[in-house]
Amino acid sequence: MFVSNIPQAVAPSADLRSAGWSVARLGRLWIMVVVACGVAAALGFVAVEFSSTVTGDRMAALAAGGLLAMLTNSLIPFAYERGAELAGVATVVGFCLALLGT
Repeated sequence: MFVSNIPQAVAPSADLRSAGWSVARLGRLWIMVVVACGVAAALGFVAVEFSSTVTGDRMAALAAGGLLAMLTNSLIPFAYERGAELAGVATVVGFCLALLGT
């Protein structure tokens, strides 16, 4: 997971650096992102532990949909240029329809 996020962090960091952000400010930003992700993961774990209705397959499906939408919006610039914010949604809907057809 760590290695797959490096390309997603490099491009916006380079853009922020060229916009005048200092290396120290970028470092603080990424530390806050890591801490926020850790807190969110811990809260999610606690919520699942105390809920009898949440199952792993539902959480995996939710995470996969979010990941697919995020990847489309950030790593497929052509799709983002053409579909703007709806590019991720359209990709997820298309993916789900493809799965239903198999």
